[in-house]
Amino acid sequence: MINDRDLYTVVHKTTIKEKTMKKIVYTLIFTALTVAQTFAQAPVVVGGTQNGDEHATMEILSQDGKKGFMPPRLTTDQINELSTNLAGVSKGLTVFNTDTDCLQFWKGTKWSDCSTYSNAEVEFICSQSTIKGTYNVDKVAGDNEFMEVKVKVTKGGPLVLYTNTQNGIRFYLSTILDIGEHTIQVPALGTPTAAGELTFDLFDQSANPICAGTANFKATVVENKAAFTINCDQSSFVGTILEGSSASGQTLKLKIAVSKSGNYYIKTNTVHGLWFEGSGSVSLGATEIILDLKGSVDTVPGDGKIAFNFFDKNDISLAQCTVTIYVSAEKAVFTAVCTGSVFSGGIGLGTGASISGGARLFYVGYTFGENDYIKVKINVTRPGFVDIGTKPDPDIVKVGMMYTFAGYIDKVGIQDVYLRPVNSKVPPLTINQGGGGYMYLDTFSFLYNNITKSEICSLNSPNHPFTIDKLVANIALGVYDPLLNSATNQYLKNSISLFNPIVPASGLDIKINIQTEQLGLFSFKGVANGMTLESNQGVYTFDENGQTADFKLYGTPNKGGTVVFPMYNVITGDSAGSITIDMREIFYIN
Repeated sequence: MINDRDLYTVVHKTTIKEKTMKKIVYTLIFTALTVAQTFAQAPVVVGGTQNGDEHATMEILSQDGKKGFMPPRLTTDQINELSTNLAGVSKGLTVFNTDTDCLQFWKGTKWSDCSTYSNAEVEFICSQSTIKGTYNVDKVAGDNEFMEVKVKVTKGGPLVLYTNTQNGIRFYLSTILDIGEHTIQVPALGTPTAAGELTFDLFDQSANPICAGTANFKATVVENKAAFTINCDQSSFVGTILEGSSASGQTLKLKIAVSKSGNYYIKTNTVHGLWFEGSGSVSLGATEIILDLKGSVDTVPGDGKIAFNFFDKNDISLAQCTVTIYVSAEKAVFTAVCTGSVFSGGIGLGTGASISGGARLFYVGYTFGENDYIKVKINVTRPGFVDIGTKPDPDIVKVGMMYTFAGYIDKVGIQDVYLRPVNSKVPPLTINQGGGGYMYLDTFSFLYNNITKSEICSLNSPNHPFTIDKLVANIALGVYDPLLNSATNQYLKNSISLFNPIVPASGLDIKINIQTEQLGLFSFKGVANGMTLESNQGVYTFDENGQTADFKLYGTPNKGGTVVFPMYNVITGDSAGSITIDMREIFYIN
């Protein structure tokens, strides 16, 4: 049993314990208040024992310089979700954006951006911002389609504005603004694919929504479909497509008659991996539109011909006609129709020529022009690359008189090709044929396939179609000697009748004395008394006693008697003196 002394002892000890606990509590409270008072006067220092900066509430120190401060890490979506609960009192709230790898802080109404530049500070005037322009299905947005945004800039700098994509259309602009009020045009990009009303959300470079919920950022896409007919007969394919290659820049020009202006979209069926496609807008009347070739062509058998039909975007046929193009082979298949080939260029021979009548004269230094060519007909049965020319005879190669044609033939049938000179002018001769520094080029009579290395056919030209002269002759004309022309002298003046018209002379043979200082090609001509005296040939041998040259006299004389022909050098254009001829008159009456 517990006696009174024991009871006193228990009660007394209990009371002492309670008093001790109260004392401890009071001490802790006092200490906390003291600490709080101390913290109110000095910064809290984390990571060290030294005093912090007197202007900081808290200072974090890196232990041994090996650790840093890590703010809360959030994604862009989390940051955007967080902003829905933030207000101006949360200014300065800082997070690290793990999507953009940068620090962002809350500015009271939006987050700071991540740009390394100082971006513009902008106030958006949403009531004066809107979308402008006409938006049509299948029509690419142009310069007249844009979002107009009214802004007030309080701090100049970069600004990026962009929207979400709706029905193939979006808006985007990156610019730099100065302080002040501006009306910004944010261009529309893309092509609408369907009719309807579109609503766009606008954002800045930090993905902050701009003028959220405004009814101004709406656009209507309409179906403005043109009505037209296609004239397939007047279509034309531009370019060449080689078998086994990809389309690159080739187009199809279509003639159409537009009965209702608007937008169009045309495509063709796919044939051997190729198709045509194009879109745009057209106005009333006849016009031409361009379709681009797409795809890669595979092997096309036969003549390489492929035909296309036309459809709209919904695969509805647009025309009951087709357009045909030819796919070229690496080597064309053709035959030459050499009969009727045409030689052009050089100096043509006149009636006074002593060289073969089909010859063309060229002298050293002669510059080739547009009129210098050989025109040959070929019958193409498969389009492709053609490389033909005059036969590469060694002698012709030496004098540089090669004519060639190399290129793609993109259609079948009989057509003309023009062989052009390889060189720009006739170079000095390195060979000497005929004993006088000139040569006849018999091998121009053959057409040669440079791909197969074989003769194609004979050009059926005159035996000597070309003559190259080494030098232009230096010749002085002498006098007319009637004795040299005794057989024809009596006919120099044609018979004159009192009642019949004068009968013209035609090609009377005349011989003229000449003095030759330099051998080569010459061509002289003179006109007088309604008649022409000329000679086109060459002299290739010297005669110390002088020589005679064959001239031709033709035309209709005006009178008899002494006639002076002022002569000039046709090749050089220089005066060559004069030739005097006495024409006898023979009268008779019918």
